[in-house]
Amino acid sequence: MICELKKIDITFKHTKKGALISVSSLGVVVDDDDLPKLGTRWFRGRRARASGVQGEGLGLYAIKEYMKQSGLGIKFKSRGKVVEYQGIEYRDFIVEIIIDKCHLKSVPADVAENHG
Repeated sequence: MICELKKIDITFKHTKKGALISVSSLGVVVDDDDLPKLGTRWFRGRRARASGVQGEGLGLYAIKEYMKQSGLGIKFKSRGKVVEYQGIEYRDFIVEIIIDKCHLKSVPADVAENHG
């Protein structure tokens, strides 16, 4: 189980509007009502606070602010099967970075064909 907690998946998808980078790993379950608050300075979800996992509520805030300053979009998602480890519930936590075409340099034709 500990290896699953350290696994990170990164995908890139070319879309008609630009591109989508998705970063996914197991994280403490985020309740649906906490999702819109992620990325707010000092905010930590109820389960994250209760888990004992350290954090100050600044990491996602910094990422969100950087994306905003760069003109990029960002979304946070928590979904999938819940697994429990040492009394803490985990499931996939996903950060999606949305890049519109004006922020992309040229995309090689083979990438566009394979991921469009």
